[in-house]
Amino acid sequence: MKKEYLVTIDEITYPVLFSDEKEALLAAKAAGRAVLGLWDEKIPQAIPAEIPYAVEEEIQINEVLLERLVRRNLGLPWMIAETKRLRIREFIPGDWEEIPATFLCYPKAERTFPETKREVKLPWEEKPEIFTNQSAFLSYLHYQYSFYEYGLWAVEEKMHHRLIGGCGIWDREIQENGNTEVKKKYGKHEEKSMTEIGYWIRPSFQKMGYGTEAVEAVLSYAVQIEKVPVYATIREENIPSRKLAEKLKFTPVPHSRPGQNGARQLRYRYVPYY
Repeated sequence: MKKEYLVTIDEITYPVLFSDEKEALLAAKAAGRAVLGLWDEKIPQAIPAEIPYAVEEEIQINEVLLERLVRRNLGLPWMIAETKRLRIREFIPGDWEEIPATFLCYPKAERTFPETKREVKLPWEEKPEIFTNQSAFLSYLHYQYSFYEYGLWAVEEKMHHRLIGGCGIWDREIQENGNTEVKKKYGKHEEKSMTEIGYWIRPSFQKMGYGTEAVEAVLSYAVQIEKVPVYATIREENIPSRKLAEKLKFTPVPHSRPGQNGARQLRYRYVPYY
């Protein structure tokens, strides 16, 4: 079986081959086309490892899936969410040039931003590895997005296409001992890892509601991909982030981990109401 779908991105139309035939899929992929396999559990070998995406039934195919297949094939970022003012998307290699001016890329907990000439503290206690250096950044883009399909994303202001921050979700392991986490039970479920959310907005764009807008959009995406509940770890003195969490219906949960330099951390949990 072979079937072709068409996807239009930026006024350019691209074909996507949908098939259960190994040779057809591999030939199309070799020709640079986006492909989607039809997987049959009785003959799983029919879809080789070189074909990264497959569905069990054609009914599972939709416009979002097809566009993401084409974007991944072309090396274009996935569009995670869009709000009235913002676009949440995957970071791209070209964003690296903007990151030193908008994100903390140094071991210190503070840095001076050119537009403010002052020291600014960021919400996250630990520097994300994605911003360690350019090599780490590019590696993150390649492996995190393609394997997990979630992570830390770019927050782009739509009107001027400007990178103004970052927001995303990732997995944090809960350890029984050590300084990372204290394993706890919430309700009837004993969790070994949790989905954590983090965000940051460039100082010159703060106090405009962009943080709330970005976090709310990412929470909706987390619900869609069933990465809930979602947790937020916030320094006790970070009042704006605490207010944001409470505004979006996060609730406090017990937490025993000290933050950086002994600062107390608070943990909040978001559980969607269906």
